[in-house]
Amino acid sequence: MSRKTVTIPKPMPAEDWIKTRAVKTTSEPGPTKRVTIEMPLDLHLRVKVGCAQRMRNIAEVVREFLDKEFPAQDRQSSQS
Repeated sequence: MSRKTVTIPKPMPAEDWIKTRAVKTTSEPGPTKRVTIEMPLDLHLRVKVGCAQRMRNIAEVVREFLDKEFPAQDRQSSQS
């Protein structure tokens, strides 16, 4: 029986991995804010599966939903 040698590359440090990830930005330029919510496990699973089937990530879908639910208003009309 012959033996095969498999070389497994050393994983990169987490900081380097984070820098290589493509960051999805919102359509609005400017600073962002992280939001954490709690939801029932069954809802989380439905959202996660639905997003995976659509090849989307949860953050994109939530941002789009919130943008539709709370559309940006003209600054002048909101000040009156």
